[in-house]
Amino acid sequence: MSAPLEPDHSQLGVGLDIEDLLDEIRRRAAGATQAQERLGQLLSAVVAISSDLELPAVLAKVLHSACELLGARYGALGVLDATGRQLADFITHGLTAEQRERIGDLPHGGGVLGLLIRDPQTMRLDDIRDHPESVGFPPHHPPMRTFIGASVRVRDTVFGNLYLCDRNDGQPFDEADGTVLEGLAAAAGIAIENAQLFDRARGRQQWAEVMAELTQTLLEGRNEAAALGRMVKHARELGGAHLGLLAVRDETGRLVVRAQTGAEHGREVLGARLMSPRWTILLKERVPLLLMTMPGDRHVGELAAELARLGGAQEFGACAIVPITVGEVEVGLIALAWTTDGRGEATQTMDLLTPFAEQMGLAIEAARAQRQRSRAQLLEDRDRIARDMHDHVIQRLFAAGLSLQAAGRHVEPVVRERLEGVVDELDTAVKTLREAIFELHQHLPEGGLGPEIESLVEQFAEHAGYVPDLAFEGMLSEVPPHLEHDVVAVVREGLSNVARHSRASDAQVRVSTSDGLVVTIQDNGVGLGEPVRRSGLGNLDGRAAAHGGSFALVAREPTGTLLRWRVPLP
Repeated sequence: MSAPLEPDHSQLGVGLDIEDLLDEIRRRAAGATQAQERLGQLLSAVVAISSDLELPAVLAKVLHSACELLGARYGALGVLDATGRQLADFITHGLTAEQRERIGDLPHGGGVLGLLIRDPQTMRLDDIRDHPESVGFPPHHPPMRTFIGASVRVRDTVFGNLYLCDRNDGQPFDEADGTVLEGLAAAAGIAIENAQLFDRARGRQQWAEVMAELTQTLLEGRNEAAALGRMVKHARELGGAHLGLLAVRDETGRLVVRAQTGAEHGREVLGARLMSPRWTILLKERVPLLLMTMPGDRHVGELAAELARLGGAQEFGACAIVPITVGEVEVGLIALAWTTDGRGEATQTMDLLTPFAEQMGLAIEAARAQRQRSRAQLLEDRDRIARDMHDHVIQRLFAAGLSLQAAGRHVEPVVRERLEGVVDELDTAVKTLREAIFELHQHLPEGGLGPEIESLVEQFAEHAGYVPDLAFEGMLSEVPPHLEHDVVAVVREGLSNVARHSRASDAQVRVSTSDGLVVTIQDNGVGLGEPVRRSGLGNLDGRAAAHGGSFALVAREPTGTLLRWRVPLP
C-alpha cells in the first residue's frame, strides 16, 4: 500500500494569502467607491451653496449640506459677532420650531462651542458630555453625544463655526468626516464671501439711490426739515439701526435734535439739546466715531449714554456718529445706534454712513445757497418793480390827476363833478399802488401749495415725534387755485387722523398730478378699528364729490390705514 498523501502546507498558505489579498482589494475598491461617491456629494454640495447670493439662503444651504454629507442628525452654524468672541447668530438643523421655542435663548459661545471659537481647529468628540469644557445642555434640549466642529473662514477671518452631532448610524465621527467637513467649510467660505460682496454692492446701490433722491429733494427747494427727517429715516432703515437722529446748530450755536426716528418718546426728543460738550468737540474735529459697548462694561461713554437716554433704551451695543461738514461750515451730526446684537451691522454701515453724510452736507449747503440766491434775486426783482411803480406809474397817475383838476376849473359844473370823481379814483389807485409797494418791501413769504403742505408735515412732526415721508409727483403748478384749498384741507385732516387715532410710528404723504389730482396718506398704525363716523372725513368725501372725484379710507396689510382722495384736473 502506498503511504497517505500529506497536505501541501506551502500551497495552503498561498491560498490563504490570495484570499486575504482579494478581500483587501475588495475593501479598498469599496472604500474607493465610497470615497468617489462622497466626493461627488461634496461637489454637488459646493455647487448648491454657490448657486445663491442671498446670505441667509447660503448659510441654510451650507448647514443642510454638511448634515447630509456626514449623515448627522443635528447641526448648527454659529456666526461670530464683530468682536469674533461671541456668537451673533445660531442657525440650527434637526430641531423643530417647538423644540427651539422650549429651549429658549440660543447659545452665545460658551462651553465646547466657545473652545472652537478660541481655537478654530477641527474637533471630534466621541462623547461631548465627557469634555472638560462641557457645560451641559439647557432644559428641553434633546440629548446629543458625538460631536464634530470646523471653522468657516472668509479669507483670513473666521466667519463662524459648523457644529454637527450624532451620526444617523450611531457611530462616532471619523477622520474622513473631518476631511469632508473641512472641504465643505472652505467652499462655504467662498460662497459666503460672494454673498457678502453682493450684499454690500446692493447696499451701496441703495445708499446711492437715497442720496440721489434726497439731493434732488433739497435742490428742488423743498422744506429742509422734512428732507432732514427723511434723511435720518432712510439711514436708519438701510443700516438696520434701532435709533437714528440728526442734530444741527441753532441760533446760539448749540446742537439741537431736528430729526429722529426710533426713539421711544419721539415727541420729547425733537428740539432737545445735546448736553455733553463732547458733541461739539467731535463736530469740530470732524472725525467719524464708532462706539462699541460690550456686555458687562462698567463704563459707558457720555455720547453713548446720552443716545441711550434719548432713545429710551438702557444701553446700545454700538453707536455710529458722523459729523456733517462742508468746508468751514459745520452743519451738524448724524447718529445711528444699534442694540447689543447689531454690532456687525454697525461696522458695515459705518463705511457707508460717512460718504452719505458728506454728500448730504453738500446737498444741504447747496440747497441753502440756492434758496439764498433765489431769495436775493426775487428781492431784487421786487425792488425794481417797486421803483418802477413809484417813479413811473404813480408819477404819471399823479400828473394825470393834476391835469384833470386844472381842466375842471374851466368846464361846466356837471363835467367838473365827473372830473372830480375821476380824480378821486386816481387818488385811490395811487394809494393802492403805494400799499403794494410797501408790501413788496416786507418779509418774503414762502407761499405756494408745496411749502404749505411741507409746513403741515413739519407741524405734524413736532407733535408726533417723527417726520412723515413727503413726495410730490408731477407739477404742482397744474393744480388750479380753487383746488389748492381742498388739497391743504385733505392733508391737514389726514395727518390729524393719523396723530389722533392711528398710534403709528411712520407715515407717508403723496401728492400727484400725473393722473388727475391724487392725495394719499398712509400709516403703519393700528388700522381702522371699529367704524366711527367722523365729520372731518365726511367733509373730505364732500370735497371730492363736489369736483366729480372720489374718496376712500381702507385698511393696509399687515397694519395701518390708507387715505386716498382723487379729483380730475381741468
